[in-house]
Amino acid sequence: MKIKAPELSAGQIGQDHYEYLSRMLSDMPEEIGERMSILTLGKRENFIHESHPVDQVYILASGSVRAVEHRVLGFRYDYMIFHAVKVFGAMEILLDMPVYRTTLGTMTDCTFLVLGRDDYSYWIHRDINALAMETREMGEYLLEQSRKERLYLFLQGKDRLLMLISLMYREQCDSRGVCVLQFPREEWSDMTGLSLRTVGRAIRQISDEGFVVHERSRLTVDRVHYRKIREHLGNITAE
Repeated sequence: MKIKAPELSAGQIGQDHYEYLSRMLSDMPEEIGERMSILTLGKRENFIHESHPVDQVYILASGSVRAVEHRVLGFRYDYMIFHAVKVFGAMEILLDMPVYRTTLGTMTDCTFLVLGRDDYSYWIHRDINALAMETREMGEYLLEQSRKERLYLFLQGKDRLLMLISLMYREQCDSRGVCVLQFPREEWSDMTGLSLRTVGRAIRQISDEGFVVHERSRLTVDRVHYRKIREHLGNITAE
């Protein structure tokens, strides 16, 4: 099955993402599919801004996106990370909200399918399959976010960083079971809500204790590291 226009190939976005999008878009009206466009963005570009009017829906076909909280004293906290395939703007439309409720930016190079608000609303309210898929994704996101935030209330320093690394490993490890995470300390601070000094201390600690291999701004995690991280977190979170 091919994705409706504009064309994307499995080679461009990966076979699993291609098949998921094909199922999602299988019953989209042809005239709406013809108006859908492809948007490619580089790293660290915001594409949705909190409180701006909901005028478009972005379907993440490849890459990773972060949700940014910045309302408290200008402090930045990247409270959620998303990986393809995800739909942004759908929640606001389904809940009949006129403005976006969060700021979203790219973490990596990203490819999106973009639909206008009216086209998306017309399609999703008439396509039971697409609506069911989006409802399931939305519920999983809300559950994951609430569970993560509850844990973060009690985790500090090293353990908060290990929790984030564990989540990233599950999403990003390659076929060998290896995950390479390369961010400056400022970004680790944004993603964990920890100070730069605490992040630096936590990175040294998890490296010294054998949870990761640390080389400059790069953390490498393999299956052995991941099992050790999960065992450690299981002792304090009962997961």
